[in-house]
Amino acid sequence: MRFVRKAAIPAAALLLTGLAATPANAVDKVNSKKLRDAVTVNGILGHERVLQRIANQNGGTRASGTAGHVASATYVKDTLRAAGYRVSEQEFTFPFFRDLAPATLTAGSASYPTDTFTYSGSGTVTGTLVPTTDVQVPPPATPASPPAARPPTSRRPATPPRSP
Repeated sequence: MRFVRKAAIPAAALLLTGLAATPANAVDKVNSKKLRDAVTVNGILGHERVLQRIANQNGGTRASGTAGHVASATYVKDTLRAAGYRVSEQEFTFPFFRDLAPATLTAGSASYPTDTFTYSGSGTVTGTLVPTTDVQVPPPATPASPPAARPPTSRRPATPPRSP
């Protein structure tokens, strides 16, 4: 019995080592060498530069719904067609938001700078102005001076308060 146990351990180790050392084979036999050779760093950077130029020429954006997006899609379609692909587009709807005019905040005859919250509705909002004493509109032009430094009250390290 002892001999069988001693022989079983090396046999199991040899079997596991042999299984672990088996080289992995690709699940499919697709040869991607042509694709890997065709995609280069310089090619990628060239396309990125064109797309960035399109954004620069369109207010810094290529977001959907903008002229930058249309120009980008045209570039991609033309590039794919030149490479021999058949290109089609699928239209779909999605939520989109963009400021069509600057936001304004007016109280009486005074106007104040403001921003639009993302996905705000359009239109005019009116309401009663409620005065408050703890907010300044507009805020002070210069920051308040820092609080005066207090002299230390003790040179001993602080000790935590004792619980009752």
